Amino acid sequence: MFPINKALWTSSYVLFTGGIGALVLAGLTFLIDIKHWKEPFWVFEVFGTNSIFLFVASGLWAKTIIYIERDLNGEMVSAYHYCYKTIFVPLAGDLNGSLLFALSHVLGFWVILYWMYRKKIQIKL
Repeated sequence: MFPINKALWTSSYVLFTGGIGALVLAGLTFLIDIKHWKEPFWVFEVFGTNSIFLFVASGLWAKTIIYIERDLNGEMVSAYHYCYKTIFVPLAGDLNGSLLFALSHVLGFWVILYWMYRKKIQIKL
């Protein structure tokens, strides 16, 4: 028995999540390229049209909200931690608040990319 341990980034975790990723990719390839079900997956196209912009913008966003400090109960914490603790934990608790925090970032970036997609703005190298 080889346990799956995420905290240590073990080979078992990497192989397990890599296998899940390969299965999802195979399923999407089958549905989109073979069955020609393109309409339900247009959401992914929005991410793909400006993926380099998204990579750079998300990195800058993460670095920005980590370095901005806010006061939380007499302690100076990053804006990242502040938003998580004051908005998402009260809404959904620790575990689901973390998921909601991540999904809100994905949705926020998707809205920006959708606006760029509609305006036909494409940033290329």
